[in-house]
Amino acid sequence: MTYLLVSHDADVIAHMSDRAAFMANGVIERSFDRTALG
Repeated sequence: MTYLLVSHDADVIAHMSDRAAFMANGVIERSFDRTALG
């Protein structure tokens, strides 16, 4: 299952996601897996 979660709370992202990508101006700046998130 794939979903899009938009949040400014890193704890929520770490809890809800296996992977995350951080975007700025429509460009992915960084991406992380769950172990790097917390």
